[in-house]
Amino acid sequence: MQKVLCAVVLIASSLGAFAEESQLPANWQPVAREIFAELIGIDTTHEHGATPAAQAIAKRLRAAGYPESDLFLGGPAPNKQNLVVRVHGRGTAPTVLYVVHLDVVAAKREDWSFDPFRLTEQDGYFYGRGTIDIKEEAAALTVMLLRFKQEGFQPARDIVVAFTDDEEGGGTANGVEWLVAQHLDLIKPEFAINPDAGGAELRSGRRSSLDLQTGEKVYLSLKLEAHDRGGHSSVPHDGNPIARLSKALTRIGAYRFPAKLNETTQGYFAALTNEEHGQLAADLRVLGQGKLDPEL
Repeated sequence: MQKVLCAVVLIASSLGAFAEESQLPANWQPVAREIFAELIGIDTTHEHGATPAAQAIAKRLRAAGYPESDLFLGGPAPNKQNLVVRVHGRGTAPTVLYVVHLDVVAAKREDWSFDPFRLTEQDGYFYGRGTIDIKEEAAALTVMLLRFKQEGFQPARDIVVAFTDDEEGGGTANGVEWLVAQHLDLIKPEFAINPDAGGAELRSGRRSSLDLQTGEKVYLSLKLEAHDRGGHSSVPHDGNPIARLSKALTRIGAYRFPAKLNETTQGYFAALTNEEHGQLAADLRVLGQGKLDPEL
């Protein structure tokens, strides 16, 4: 893994001279901005579902010339619809799948300086729920699909793009799980690319690295019970289970897991050494050698 990540960083760095090629053509930039703003403006939280966003993308693709046979809208509930789009290739390579979710984490207006469901640009930054996770990628993939049609591009392989719902909720309406269980034939690829599991980084307009996720964190649920002998509140005694339980919760809240390195993180730090300078590069080099210093 360390060698792979180092190679990725070095290859990406060597392509810095071609950074301009990664820029979206000028005539497509207003289209991308319009799609981005449209998606941010649709409340796709768990409560509302992502169906309107999936329908908005499908409408644009139909207008661009995608036939109904290459578009699929479906899901476990009317407000939990997923959109699957197929681009037919020349058949000389197996299918590749891009999967990107349309739902976002809940956002209360009173918690935000800006309207979370309205794209706002200020001081060189975009503000709005989903601007980073992950409607920017959904907009980019939509533009890619539109360009395919307008520019007459036919890839070597079929390309399938799945715009899914309920990734954030993680419940029974999870779009990827539903498609795998109900319509695997629509999405089954040789391999899949999930833009939510890494991404490319630009530094001063230069391609610096391409990050790849090799695992997924999971959560742990704890159930605590405290028992004690019975009694009457008029005669309280020491060891009240409510008080003991509160102390236990406080200890859990104060606990910090020890720092650990694994093959992926050690390789990541080692690769980043080539991208940094000074003390930060020196610190990364130590971690990249597997010498764990919690302060670093």
